[in-house]
Amino acid sequence: IDDRALGELLVEAQRGDAQAYEAFLVEAAAVLRRFLEWRARSPELIEDVLQDTLLTVHRARHSYLPGRPVGPWLYAIARTA
Repeated sequence: IDDRALGELLVEAQRGDAQAYEAFLVEAAAVLRRFLEWRARSPELIEDVLQDTLLTVHRARHSYLPGRPVGPWLYAIARTA
């Protein structure tokens, strides 16, 4: 899925669409897993960091600004998880 489509899912999720939010989380998890695998110092910690990151994404989903790229927003969250 491309960044624009991922952003559209997140915007729909912000509007209360539960199916869009579920699809966003599935796609975001795949994007984040690849990012974390690339950055991982400890491959066995990837799933833990991924879950922490997704929880933070859930809490911060309201802060995403529609029309902005989602990837950098997700990566910034992952860097702090």
